[in-house]
Amino acid sequence: MATYVEQARALLEAATSPGPERGAALAELERAWPAIIQICSVDPASRLALADLQPAVAELEEEHEWAHWIALMLAVLHEAPFVAIEPSSGKAVGGHISGVSENFQLHTLLMDAFGRPVDPGVLAIARGDGPQQGDQEVAGAWNLYTYRALRDGRLPEPDASQSEEWIWNEGVPAVIPAIDGTRVILLGEPLYERTWNAVRTFAGLRATLDASALSEQDARAWLDRIAAADVN
Repeated sequence: MATYVEQARALLEAATSPGPERGAALAELERAWPAIIQICSVDPASRLALADLQPAVAELEEEHEWAHWIALMLAVLHEAPFVAIEPSSGKAVGGHISGVSENFQLHTLLMDAFGRPVDPGVLAIARGDGPQQGDQEVAGAWNLYTYRALRDGRLPEPDASQSEEWIWNEGVPAVIPAIDGTRVILLGEPLYERTWNAVRTFAGLRATLDASALSEQDARAWLDRIAAADVN
């Protein structure tokens, strides 16, 4: 497995750098990219070993289909600390994100973590335990915000004209801002009902949201940390 990852690295490095080997590497990746996706789906260590190449691969997304999918895969987090807080209720959970490729999937898993009703079939799809897609439609529970949206312990009223600090469902967990290495997700009232189809991006990639409820004291401590981060 390590040998294959080394080969994949060599191909990606050649394809993303000027040089005489670039043309051959680009041609080979047109054939080999599904195998790279597969190995990175089932083996987090392989994905992490190639993750530093993600920015360079992403620069080729508009030119090559393989670059889009590999860049998306290499952005997937593994055991990344997170905290999610619903300021209106004071409820919060914390834990680690692994294998979540986009925020539609993250939103679904957060609903389950907060005890919101989620169809078991939808959860199986989001976790990678079931088929890649189903005919179910998912209705989001919140508007997701970065920690920078918090003001005086509260989130703003939902307003599409002030969406700079929204965490878009179409985005990826990797770009959610962090405080001291922990990605912070704030949950607010939705501006409108958001729905999406039950589907995950990568068929072979399992996802977990290892989350447990935080005490009221710990949730308050996080809100205080956010306030301090906002001031600084």
